[in-house]
Amino acid sequence: QCKITNLIYTNMDILSDPEQTYFWRAFEQKYQTAIFYGLPKIHKPKKNGYFWTWPVVSKCGTFVKIASKWVNYHLQQLTSLFQSHLKYLFHLLHDLQHLHIPRTCQLFTANAVSMYTYIDITHAIETMSTWFVANENLLPPLFPTHLILELLSIIMPHHVFTFGYLHYHQLSGMAMGTAVAPIFALIYLGK
Repeated sequence: QCKITNLIYTNMDILSDPEQTYFWRAFEQKYQTAIFYGLPKIHKPKKNGYFWTWPVVSKCGTFVKIASKWVNYHLQQLTSLFQSHLKYLFHLLHDLQHLHIPRTCQLFTANAVSMYTYIDITHAIETMSTWFVANENLLPPLFPTHLILELLSIIMPHHVFTFGYLHYHQLSGMAMGTAVAPIFALIYLGK
């Protein structure tokens, strides 16, 4: 929390008035540690009589959520720069319905398994930094590249949560449950 607070204080001059208000209000609140729990995958067949579970780390009421939501807001502005991004599913469905596929070809889909836990955070942040430099002319005006990368380097590897009465620190992979995780993964994999 101290690292994020200090980073925001030292960069207040690059933040808009609404962003400054957002952070000032956030600094005044009390926060808790993230909580780990599992959601049953009721859409999947049971294994040995039990549902598969989806691991979730809830960031509600945590200080990290404040910074993560801010970074997420800014990174969402970049989604249109990636060819792999779909804004609306019905656009894909429309395109597929009008796609001529020869009889000798097949259309298939794939799904990543445990994608977040296999993303190397250091490599992902370096990749994003390189992409920012290479595409600087495509970024929105006054895009806070440096602050975003600094916050990501704090948010992602310092992922602490509780399960029951114990505290855990996730040592590898991307921080699950944080607002910026989906767009961070999209940009990393898109690159």
